Amino acid sequence: EEEGSGGEFFRMNSPCHLFESTRTETLNPRKMNTVSRYLAILASLMVLLVACEDSPTEGQPQITGRISLFDELGSQLSSADGVRVGVLTPSSVEQWVAVTDNQGEFSLELPDGDLFDLIIEREGFGTRLLYGLDPAMGPLQEKLFVRSSAVVTAVEASAASCGSVNCLYLAMDVDNFFAQGITRRLLRFFLSTDAGVTDFDYEFTGLLVVPEDQPGLVQTGTAASFELGGITGVLEGFESGDTLYMVVHGATENLTNSYPQFGTGPEIFTDLSPASAGTSFIIP
Repeated sequence: EEEGSGGEFFRMNSPCHLFESTRTETLNPRKMNTVSRYLAILASLMVLLVACEDSPTEGQPQITGRISLFDELGSQLSSADGVRVGVLTPSSVEQWVAVTDNQGEFSLELPDGDLFDLIIEREGFGTRLLYGLDPAMGPLQEKLFVRSSAVVTAVEASAASCGSVNCLYLAMDVDNFFAQGITRRLLRFFLSTDAGVTDFDYEFTGLLVVPEDQPGLVQTGTAASFELGGITGVLEGFESGDTLYMVVHGATENLTNSYPQFGTGPEIFTDLSPASAGTSFIIP
């Protein structure tokens, strides 16, 4: 943890991290004689009856489990209904979907095959992807985290020498900074030498912790403007003269919310606010 005029800073995804890392033909009775019509109705009833008796399909692989939901402060919610759990096909289309009950429990039939991928999602919460699961793995226990309500509307960044290293300096405007029960805001930033940097395509990510009593913070309603300076441990992996591109999202107190993209790629953080602000700067 680095302290300075910028408050607290936690480095993620680095060798020397300062915090724990980083989708029939329709029967027409009018064209059928009476006997055919009755036979069609009878056949339909038989199909429905068999479907009810055989659901879930006998011998079809299944997975059961429970999904827990968490608020911005990291507290578990009492109800976890409405979470969609679906199997992803190779074309990334959801099939074989189940929805959790009030306790967050679900039961889902699986397609035939050795391994499968799951997508877990609920409106207002982050999306969780699980790769290469085994049908014989047993009940699944997973968590979903609400997305941050803090929205970064503007950010400016610069780099300057501070001693033997380069430091990062930031100025930000954040809407919904102040909310009931929240005494500090977490903001996650992503850096890259590529102008197309996003929260899932980046070279470095870090977490900023800004308390509500941050020195120099200006409050306007529920919004805040502030500056953070002297942040170290960020720019060492980049070279002098590099232009760095940055995006910043609101984050939450749920610090174990990430998973590796495609199982091996960069960490995806599920609690981020959908909106972000961006900027660029040059390393001296």
